[in-house]
Amino acid sequence: MMHPMVKKGQWHDYEDGKKKEYGEFVRKAREFAYARPAPPIYYNTTPKGPNKNDARAVLVCLLLKIWLGKPYRDLVSFLADGTYLWPIIGLGVLPGRMDLQRAMNRLTREYLDSLDSFIVGQGYRGEPEGSAP
Repeated sequence: MMHPMVKKGQWHDYEDGKKKEYGEFVRKAREFAYARPAPPIYYNTTPKGPNKNDARAVLVCLLLKIWLGKPYRDLVSFLADGTYLWPIIGLGVLPGRMDLQRAMNRLTREYLDSLDSFIVGQGYRGEPEGSAP
C-alpha cells in the first residue's frame, strides 16, 4: 500500500525529505547537548577501555530514540543504516543496544531538568520554522 502523501514514483523525494527532517532534528539536539556539560552517563562499564563516543553524542542518540519513538534495537539499526547522521551527532562508533539502555538509565532527573530549562531558556518551542504566530 502506498503512503497517502506520496505519489507514485516520488518515494525518492519522500526519503530525501525524511533524511532532511532527521538531520534537522539531530543538528538541533546536538546544538543543545554540546552547549551543556556532558551528562554523567558513563555507559561502558567493561574494562575494555574508555567510551568510544562523547557522552553528549550518546545523549543525542537518546533524544533521537525518544523523538522517533523507537525501541533501542530499532534505533541501533536506524543508526547503522544512517551513517550520514554520525558526523552530525558526533559518533565515532555505533553504540550498542545495551550501551544506549545503560546510558538512558544513568541520566539523572537533575540533568534532564537542567537540559529542559536550558532549551526553554534558549526560546526553543519545537515548532517548525514559519509556523509560529
